[in-house]
Amino acid sequence: MIDRHVDKLTGYDSIGCSPLVVIAYCLVADFNSLCIDYIKHLGAKQYKGFDAIDLSPIKNRFETVETTANLRVYKEIRSINAEPIVLYHVLLLFKE
Repeated sequence: MIDRHVDKLTGYDSIGCSPLVVIAYCLVADFNSLCIDYIKHLGAKQYKGFDAIDLSPIKNRFETVETTANLRVYKEIRSINAEPIVLYHVLLLFKE
């Protein structure tokens, strides 16, 4: 599901504004594992509308900005037309 949302970012932002913020509301038993899988998955993905990046070898393109029990904030830099675009990925754990 996150792929569909990330691939829409340039459709919402046709002029290449920076920063962009992606917010993911999470309802999972193991938040830490989800966060690890999230950055691994997106780190291996070309984003639609962004400049292509070298995906091999997979490097950690994410900087951890904030970590709490219920929150992770990651910073990533991609480009559009060779202009850097900062993306903040905010993952929030919601508990039932």
